Amino acid sequence: MNEAKYCNPRIPTLHQCRRDSTEALIGGVTGSLHRPQVLLLGRNDTTGRLRLVGKTTPLKPGPAQEVVGHLTAAGPDHPWTGVRFTASWNSRTPLEPVLVDPVLVAEISADVSQDHGVWRHPLRYERLPLDAARADVLPFGATQYGPRHRSLSFPLLIGVGLGVVTWQPQGR
Repeated sequence: MNEAKYCNPRIPTLHQCRRDSTEALIGGVTGSLHRPQVLLLGRNDTTGRLRLVGKTTPLKPGPAQEVVGHLTAAGPDHPWTGVRFTASWNSRTPLEPVLVDPVLVAEISADVSQDHGVWRHPLRYERLPLDAARADVLPFGATQYGPRHRSLSFPLLIGVGLGVVTWQPQGR
């Protein structure tokens, strides 16, 4: 994985964030197929089983409309049929997801923190790369990033007004 280049050397590393762009399969949504609110994302493990890797932050209307035209309801053989999802790590509040056919690839921006292959923080939906195939998505637990990888570093200013976010594409 590429080493992060931080934007401002005067800000301590502790107060800086690092996010990377990568891909995952859309396996379900909260809300409805006509108005998805959150995407449930997965990656295939070494046996080919789809495993949950994270959830996106709530989608804004524009990105939600971009996804709507491509979602297809899943059949009874979806790998997550009967699986219970919760709203957050320590929550017991169940989510009622609508499972979708896991063929769509979503490009996401993810914090680099993972726990056993699952991202610890909500993912940001970036776009729906229609030229990407299911085979382009890295396997479950992979710590490297795919061909569309961008490394993003920006200062996280706690309690200090608004700062400027700088995008630093790596390897392009």
